[in-house]
Amino acid sequence: MKKGNLKNMIAIVKKLVNKTSGPFSPGVDPEDLTVLYKMQEMVSIIFSEGQTDLWKELEADGEDSVTLLTSVQDWSMSKLLESKATEKNVDLLMLTENVATQSLKSEPKELKKKYAPYMYFPDYGKDPKWDELRKRWGGSADQMRVPVAVLGDSSEPISIQSMYYNTYHKMAPLQNSITGLNATGIFLDSRVISFGVKPTYERDVLTSDPVIIFLEHQLEKQKLLRGPSAEEIEDPKIESRECMRWSDTLEIPDTTKLEDPTAVKIGGWTPEGCSRVNSTELYTTCACDSLGMFALIAFPPVPKKYVEPEDETWVFVLRGLGYSLSIIILICYISAIAMRPALHDQFHMIRLNLAIAAVGTMLSFFSVDFKRHDHEVCRVLSGFIHYFYLSLGVWLCILTHALFKGFIKGIVDGRINFYLLIGWGLPLIWVGIVVASTPNYGYEDRCMVGPTRALRCSLACPLFFISVASLIWSVVICCNLTTPQIKREEVVKELNCSTKMLCFLSMAFTGIWIPGLVAWLELDKVNLRGWRKLFQIFNSWMGVCIVLLLGVGSRHFRNAVLLKYINYLKKLFHSNEVNPSSRFVYTNGYRFEYKNYYYQ
Repeated sequence: MKKGNLKNMIAIVKKLVNKTSGPFSPGVDPEDLTVLYKMQEMVSIIFSEGQTDLWKELEADGEDSVTLLTSVQDWSMSKLLESKATEKNVDLLMLTENVATQSLKSEPKELKKKYAPYMYFPDYGKDPKWDELRKRWGGSADQMRVPVAVLGDSSEPISIQSMYYNTYHKMAPLQNSITGLNATGIFLDSRVISFGVKPTYERDVLTSDPVIIFLEHQLEKQKLLRGPSAEEIEDPKIESRECMRWSDTLEIPDTTKLEDPTAVKIGGWTPEGCSRVNSTELYTTCACDSLGMFALIAFPPVPKKYVEPEDETWVFVLRGLGYSLSIIILICYISAIAMRPALHDQFHMIRLNLAIAAVGTMLSFFSVDFKRHDHEVCRVLSGFIHYFYLSLGVWLCILTHALFKGFIKGIVDGRINFYLLIGWGLPLIWVGIVVASTPNYGYEDRCMVGPTRALRCSLACPLFFISVASLIWSVVICCNLTTPQIKREEVVKELNCSTKMLCFLSMAFTGIWIPGLVAWLELDKVNLRGWRKLFQIFNSWMGVCIVLLLGVGSRHFRNAVLLKYINYLKKLFHSNEVNPSSRFVYTNGYRFEYKNYYYQ
């Protein structure tokens, strides 16, 4: 059937329901209820298995299958209520290709006498028609057991309508009170069956003697029918099957309407009032304290949410102290380079950018301790950590490359603009690709980039390889310290000292990311918490290491910064005894000497 034909048939059913909602005629005979069979034939076609994909398209266009189905059920029940049952009781069994309906109308005492103590639907064995249906439906065995006490003791006739659907579960809506509108991985794993009594029924009876519903697992049944080939098909994973009842009044928050946070969708499956009595691989038995429409919903395995235990006080204090000192010292280091023109050479500008990336990293990690429970803020912090930490690693490689070029080829200036593009642009492209291709980016309790190992690997693996590569590269440079291409003694001494300090920093960076790799990728689950503590503590003091090794470890930086304070002390004490030039070989043309040698 084409989509247009299905829409036309749905429109016909809706029109029939609306146009014939009134009574047939006063005191209609039960024989005239055959019109219900005609309606059921159309419903059977509309909800046949071949229409499953078309229904998905129609629901995307706003059509609601359960609304149509319940309107037909209500319409059928209204016709049953209008029928005359004083002279002849109604007992109508209608079987079509995909729907089976049993309609009863009689006085409660008559029904109790006939069916006591329980009514069964379908009542296999009582009518040969049910045996024929079971064969057509692949040996169906679903059944409901309802205590007749629920019918009450009224002297007025009551109407009972039971409906059983062969393929409706494949196109029924999946919104429910557990996952809301999120239907990822869930599906109805049983046929849909319903039982209704009008005008009223004794619900209190079901508290002590509930409705029992036996439902087959359709997925497992299909595996058996497929035989040995079942292993070749990847079946959905199931964590649990829950007994569900359709509720027309259930309110589910409609998260698709962002402009209206209070929007709700009415109607959905709920386990309220139902429980599992027994469950095997092939079937589940449910007990419910009300009548209605029932089915089983299969839920996929949910990744266990890791709840990070609170750290010991000493870990929190040591980590907080490390981040605080790192941030303060890094800011001082950045300010010192920015305010001293003598430090505006290529190497110190690289270190300046490296320190800025380190400050961003430290601030992001420091904020995690206070904002980790806010998922959206945690997502933003994950992005900051990802970007700034990768930038830090790239700038470390850039510094190694610059020193290598200085020693091997004598190039000490003129590349800073190119380095800026690489240092800040390359990590931005990488993080942008990861974020754009990952819908659940950043949703992780510890703000560790993402919930999956692959996502965390997009940060941990590049940083580990960068640290190892920088270490090896700096060791190679150290092996060539005795054969520099630059002949100026002061420049050679500065580059010599800087290379050694860079080697130590690369060792420290590698030392941080050995436990970091284990912790972020969860390589050692037994001692995972210990590895995390080790990484957090080492990582928090990284800023201090950067300033001590790249800042204090640089002769040029020490001379430039200390000269300022020595001059300050000289003015303060009006003393001529302090002579910085006698202790430090420094001229204001230090950077100029770099350029002179490079261009000569």
